[in-house]
Amino acid sequence: MGDFVFREASERDAGELAALIMQNYDVKSIEEAHAFFKKDLAGGMNYILAESAGKLAGFVTWKEHDRAYHELAELHAIAVDDSFKGKGLASDMFGALLEHAKGFYGQNNQSLRKLYVLTHATNERAIRFYKKMGFKKEVVLPSHYYKDVDELMLSMYF
Repeated sequence: MGDFVFREASERDAGELAALIMQNYDVKSIEEAHAFFKKDLAGGMNYILAESAGKLAGFVTWKEHDRAYHELAELHAIAVDDSFKGKGLASDMFGALLEHAKGFYGQNNQSLRKLYVLTHATNERAIRFYKKMGFKKEVVLPSHYYKDVDELMLSMYF
């Protein structure tokens, strides 16, 4: 992995994360971004932060799907600060996510069996990235999150 330090997020990271959430998602205020992050943490979402020289460069999130014995996890989001785009950070964060998720399942005497991600079927950049990481298209979910906007489920098995 490049010149980045990876660590788990905590509530004290809410301020820095809020700005990056606003930069990458349809969030209209810092308060909404704080609430977004805090709700994710309370719901068991794992945030892995990438830092460079003490500055937040990006984050990746994942969540155990249902129960550990299913050995199934969802990659939920990858976000990179504009000033760090094009430097391979998303790939490095994906590697950090895999390490973290496999460690989580290993602590529970399980193995990560499947990792999946949902993305808009029109998000060609994301689809290219996920395929580059080793995901394969598994299914199309018509109008899943939004009416008339299909989602793709891409998955990888271990």
